[in-house]
Amino acid sequence: MRQKMLFYRGGYYLIKLRPIGFGTQVSKSVFTCSDCINDSLIGSWSYSWTTNNDLDIEDIKDQFQLKGEQIQLIREWGG
Repeated sequence: MRQKMLFYRGGYYLIKLRPIGFGTQVSKSVFTCSDCINDSLIGSWSYSWTTNNDLDIEDIKDQFQLKGEQIQLIREWGG
């Protein structure tokens, strides 16, 4: 008898590693999607359904070199 395989969908975030600034691991990086440890490149600004997602949009555009049209495409892609 053949077993049925289950598949689960998982999501990943784009992150920018940030060196640890404390403890015995100073200057090392942790490969995690946790945005309390690293900087998430896709934040609440990227979701079309969040409120106030344009509060810091000019900073986001400048930091990631994005244009308004690109922001809109990211929001459509992310839901």
